Amino acid sequence: APEDTADILENLDQLNLREQPVAKALQQLLRIQAVHTFAEDKPGSEPDSKPKPEPEPEPEPEPKPEPKPEPEPEPEPEPEPKPKPEPEPEPEPEPKPEPKPDPEPEPEPKPEPEPEPEPDPEPEPVPYQDLEREYNRIVSGDAVRSAVEQEVVTKINAARKERGAEALKISSQLTKMARIKSMDMGIHNYFSHTSPTYGSPFDMAKFFSLSLRSENIYMSSREVSPDRVHEGFMNSPGHRDNRMNAGFREVGLGIVCTENGFYVTELFR
Repeated sequence: APEDTADILENLDQLNLREQPVAKALQQLLRIQAVHTFAEDKPGSEPDSKPKPEPEPEPEPEPKPEPKPEPEPEPEPEPEPKPKPEPEPEPEPEPKPEPKPDPEPEPEPKPEPEPEPEPDPEPEPVPYQDLEREYNRIVSGDAVRSAVEQEVVTKINAARKERGAEALKISSQLTKMARIKSMDMGIHNYFSHTSPTYGSPFDMAKFFSLSLRSENIYMSSREVSPDRVHEGFMNSPGHRDNRMNAGFREVGLGIVCTENGFYVTELFR
């Protein structure tokens, strides 16, 4: 019936099959069927005694199959590069052992000579308390400048006279003690009122059982003269005061020459 044909066509539309070749052929058949049915059912018409052959629908040309795209040839894989064999390292030559030097023979120890014992230092001679013996022990005759001593005493007394003081008398004991002190300074190479041998001038006088009031000392590296000794003492206030002291009565002068210089000692009492 025409209603069924319409339903079929609607169903084809809904399925998107209407344009397909089979669907198109089906549609053509349905249309022919519908016309034939309509002619049979039409009032006032008589059907032909012989049904007219229905014209066969011209077959729709089958669609040419779309040519399949030829597959592109797959590129041949590049051959993986073969790893180059690394050159084997040349074996290092085994180090040759260094020849050990022959041990030097140890020198035989030479016997060291036994050190000779140092001689004990000679003890310092003990000074004699006796003035005469000590004088003979320490004072040599050629070291004494007796002539210079006498002239210096003369100059002292001349200066005392000018100042109204009495002349000093020469004491043989003070003279020997003064020469001993001058020799002691030359021998031990010192210049001081304190002796390493006898102590202070007053200790020395006491050692020889003498009395003493004062002492002057003088030293020169060159030969002395009466004028040099006298002026040297008089230009020094302290020494000049001793010489000009009016309370002094006696003097002893000792002028000696030693290898360390010329030494002068004046003692007063």
